[in-house]
Amino acid sequence: IDELVDLCRRTDLTKLNRRVLEALVRSGALDALGPNRATLMQAIPNALQAAERSMHAKAAGQTALFGGGVIAVPVLLELLPLVGVAEPLVLPLAIGTAQANILLASLIAAHAHWRGGTIDRVLVRAWLPALGVGTCMGIVLGPLAPSRALTAAFAIVAAALALKMAAGSRYVLSRHQPKGFAAHVAPGLVGLLSAAVAVGGGTLSTPVLSLFSFPIHRAIGAGSLFNILVALPATASFLVSGATLPGR
Repeated sequence: IDELVDLCRRTDLTKLNRRVLEALVRSGALDALGPNRATLMQAIPNALQAAERSMHAKAAGQTALFGGGVIAVPVLLELLPLVGVAEPLVLPLAIGTAQANILLASLIAAHAHWRGGTIDRVLVRAWLPALGVGTCMGIVLGPLAPSRALTAAFAIVAAALALKMAAGSRYVLSRHQPKGFAAHVAPGLVGLLSAAVAVGGGTLSTPVLSLFSFPIHRAIGAGSLFNILVALPATASFLVSGATLPGR
């Protein structure tokens, strides 16, 4: 029963345990969530298990979203020159390493979200074409852009993410998702920027979706998959392009 599962997902499971749920069902407090109380009673164990999987998936997804390029790139830009990496190679090596880091973290997160049933497949199908096109553009254009331009783009994206996190859900552009051609603009830009400057696709897609009142838990679940869809080809591209570099 989806309504009962949703209730468990939104509530602290240390307080809403099986005994509490059973008492609520017997009292009639949850009658609106199912056809009858017997059915609700039978659904309690599965609802609690689904909520627990969702909780673990959300924790894994947050690690993948905020533990990738946003942190790795600035750190690597400072550390790589200290270990003797030539200046022209610092930025591409930092971005390529960050993409690999995002990929590894997102594989774990996406698996957890898939098991928890928190990946919105309709959203993924809607975003996939434009996200793929944007990713390809980022992979092609990123290496051609001057290092200063990429560094500035990364700084702007990081600052925008910080502002959106500070604003939370108070600032939205619309209560509905864009339609038509406009619906492909956001995923295209997410793919382009994510591939070019190694900010995880989910790190960008989650705040972008929240601007249009998309539920945050569904955005995080889909974001873990977006991370893979961007980081996998980007990492492969950096591995191929760097294969002939001195010291490789």
